[in-house]
Amino acid sequence: STEVWNKTRAFAAVDVKLSGLDGAISPIFAAQAGMIIPQRGGYDLILSAYYYDGLSMHGLFLSTHDSYAGIGFQIGL
Repeated sequence: STEVWNKTRAFAAVDVKLSGLDGAISPIFAAQAGMIIPQRGGYDLILSAYYYDGLSMHGLFLSTHDSYAGIGFQIGL
């Protein structure tokens, strides 16, 4: 309905940081953008795209370089 589209919001976020491992400094870049669509019942449907490039965020694989993009959804309460 028109009311839902009037309350729909767009968002974007970027995170850039430097991480050190074994004396080397590497950049890490993450970005997410999408739309927050309110639903009946008081929750939000969040549709978004995500991009990550940098050292793995998982401790066991910290020395591995990851680069990926994805799309998805979230339910916000």
